Amino acid sequence: MSYKDYEPVDLARADFKIHQLESLEKDNIENAFAGYVKEVIGRINDGKEATVYLCLSEQDSLLAAKIFKARHFRHFNTDKNYRNFGKYKDRRLAKAMKKKSSKGEHAFHQHWIDSEWRYLNLLFDAGVRVPRPYATSADGVLMEFIGDEQGAAPRLVNAKLAPDALFQCGEQLQQDIERMLSLGIVHGDLSVYNILYHHGETVIIDVPQAMELHSVSNAWSMMHRDLTNLETFFQRKGVEISFLDLLYR
Repeated sequence: MSYKDYEPVDLARADFKIHQLESLEKDNIENAFAGYVKEVIGRINDGKEATVYLCLSEQDSLLAAKIFKARHFRHFNTDKNYRNFGKYKDRRLAKAMKKKSSKGEHAFHQHWIDSEWRYLNLLFDAGVRVPRPYATSADGVLMEFIGDEQGAAPRLVNAKLAPDALFQCGEQLQQDIERMLSLGIVHGDLSVYNILYHHGETVIIDVPQAMELHSVSNAWSMMHRDLTNLETFFQRKGVEISFLDLLYR
């Protein structure tokens, strides 16, 4: 479900300063996700591409609103590695996006949000452990909060796990990657920094750069990089589990 029948503040306006964004983003969240969000509690993560806010739902449960930063506030400049401009039906828009004109940057900003929403839904419906998506807006995506009243779940890199528990995490990730590959989807930026650990389970996050395996020329190399990142981490922890074997199945 999408709540787009309101007039949000255009956070991409060049006259806004970064210190002004938090209050504006909170207002947009409460308007965009009315019916879901009762209150924005505060920021829980401020990353390169997006800021994540902890929200209280109308039913008093916790949700997470991921709000994507306007491009002039972002530090992520490799969008072209994740998209095939030749596949776009609107040739003028594809050209503008490739050249990074103001029109193209605005389109890319919206495309990034749409991709997060689309891939979260596809992966969640396929049984991949990702946050449940609830709604999308002009600025971001509302999703399940992975954590509890004590705080957000730790990233796998920070979770202090015994070898047996870590091995179980590796097996869960293998299953989820196989499910993704069965859909022809590559995460494209998968590492222990965007995998959460919560109640004995791994949860994959940050999917806007995900891509179809056969639509982007370097998708295979991106997949190889993802699997290598994971295998290296587990081997350094003394846990023998192979992710690169997934390439050959």
